[in-house]
Amino acid sequence: MTIKELEQAVGMTRANIRFYEQEGLISPRREENGYRDYSQADVETLERIKLLRRLQLGLEEIRALQNGESALPDVLAGQLKKLETDQAALDRAKEVCQRLREAGTDYAALDPQPWLRELEREPVPASERFAPPVDELPPPPGHPWRRYFARALDLFLYGLPFTALWALALHLSPQTMNNALFKLFDAYVGIGVMLLLEPLLLSRWGTTPGKWLFGITVRDGDGNKLTWERARQRTWTVFAKGMGYGIPFYALWREYKSYQTVDRQDRCDWERAEDGEPERMEVPDSTARGVTYVGVRLALSVLAFLILSQAAMPPHRGELTLAEFCDNWNFYNSYTELDLRPLSQDGKRTEYPENSGVIVIDVVNSPDGGTWSEIRENGETVGFRYEITYTGRFFVADYMTDTQCLGLLAYVGSLPEVNCVNFRPSGWLNQLPQYSWEYDYTYRGVRVTQQVTDEGYDLSGNVIVLPENQEGELHLIFTVQRA
Repeated sequence: MTIKELEQAVGMTRANIRFYEQEGLISPRREENGYRDYSQADVETLERIKLLRRLQLGLEEIRALQNGESALPDVLAGQLKKLETDQAALDRAKEVCQRLREAGTDYAALDPQPWLRELEREPVPASERFAPPVDELPPPPGHPWRRYFARALDLFLYGLPFTALWALALHLSPQTMNNALFKLFDAYVGIGVMLLLEPLLLSRWGTTPGKWLFGITVRDGDGNKLTWERARQRTWTVFAKGMGYGIPFYALWREYKSYQTVDRQDRCDWERAEDGEPERMEVPDSTARGVTYVGVRLALSVLAFLILSQAAMPPHRGELTLAEFCDNWNFYNSYTELDLRPLSQDGKRTEYPENSGVIVIDVVNSPDGGTWSEIRENGETVGFRYEITYTGRFFVADYMTDTQCLGLLAYVGSLPEVNCVNFRPSGWLNQLPQYSWEYDYTYRGVRVTQQVTDEGYDLSGNVIVLPENQEGELHLIFTVQRA
């Protein structure tokens, strides 16, 4: 039978049953899935224990009876003498209480010494067994999903500052941050913060941000806050046995096994101190807290989205000088990992040193790589122009669009009305015609044009190859400016 059925059959709390099991007084059979299967013999044993505990017998006396080390009549004879002593002490306490009441003494004038001597005279006073004993462990906390989501929120919070560091301070590209190895590294950074910070939180406040949101508190078996060492050991065991050391796939398996343990009302390894004492974890069953969690998690997801979106904004905003435009262009060259030759402050391509070891995939192999310049109207910079002349017998048309893409982002990202919320680089780049050398279009108040004059090339294909000993010439002008 299940533990729920056993509770009903014996009239005993689950915590009591777990206590007696831990003490070795019952030993239920374990099924293949790890759940306990209680028998009728367990019911009878617990009923005997319940009776004997109501008669004020100690656990060691009951254990000796189970092991055949004592006979029940002998044990009960000794217990009867103890109960008679307790009864005599209770009678005396009743008598002293009555006489003290009749004396009419106020609390402030009470002299306790004569009355204490009266209570403590022979025979020996009663033992501390006036009420039926309570034998139970702190109840298993249960609620595996609440605890899982609390842990997930904590890990999200531990890693969020580093997301901001990677994106806003180090300007790592989306390609880098989406790389599987980098994601694993980022996850371990968050786990490292957990291992350092969580013991402090548990020992000082008895909770963590995620647990606090669900109203979850963690205490030791006596109801006190964990010591720092106990909290450190608990957090490390969570990492090792609950999270599988963060190892992909193995971590999922450990999380599943932990879920099974909590679901069947057992304790996980980290819920016991080294001496085996179980901790007390309170997990309120509150729908309102669950709804609040969803709201907080959505808000934090929006914050993370804004951080990553802000990372796509260029360093210079507003009206740009040519040097600032070039800085923006170089920013997107690194951000998109195109690795084109950077621009100097005057809009021209720079050269990598011969011994730099950098392999350059450039736009085209023109002598100067093209030049960017300002478009000015009425003394103001209203846009930027890219101009290049190419001569040769071979080039790939796709490679001739990268520098224009970077220029478009460098300019559009600087506009005052563009911000991290409404700026989607892919949306702007998707407007560029893919199979047209010449175009003139306006999108969201920005005019983008490209004009090409050529001699000797067939520009209908993607790969342009001229016969041997024959060269052509291509002149391209690209502009991006206010409409």
